[in-house]
Amino acid sequence: MDSNAKEAYEIAVRLLARREHSRHELRGKLRLRGVHSREIETVIEKLSESGLQSDDRFIENSIRSQLRKGHGPLKIRAYLLNRGIQYSKISKHLSNSDDYWFKRALESDAKCRVRNQMSEDNASNHESLQVRARYLTNRGYPANVISLVLSSPINRTNN
Repeated sequence: MDSNAKEAYEIAVRLLARREHSRHELRGKLRLRGVHSREIETVIEKLSESGLQSDDRFIENSIRSQLRKGHGPLKIRAYLLNRGIQYSKISKHLSNSDDYWFKRALESDAKCRVRNQMSEDNASNHESLQVRARYLTNRGYPANVISLVLSSPINRTNN
């Protein structure tokens, strides 16, 4: 590796020391720092071979992070696609189970009801249903899951 490639490698390692990056993100950040395309590909390949960069690890960490924020599958998928991850790779890591997402959406819905001070009595009125549906939609839950959540009986322990 010549001196430019070594410098690019060091920049990439520093970036990866802070957090995981996808190959696409690293490419963009190195390009912004003036590294030539040929060197970028060499550096990224070397990082991948040594295990310092992994799109699979990036996907797993990103999904965990997004789940902690209460995000649903649509928002998580969009987040990963935005970072250059292929749809097929995302599908391998992201659950397709409506039951799983229903449970996650119930948790998010409970937070919405607490946040908006909805009692069990008023959580089912038209205005409250709209607030809850909008909240879940903005969190990235699919319409079928939202419909199930809004039609399910509200559990008193979640209030």
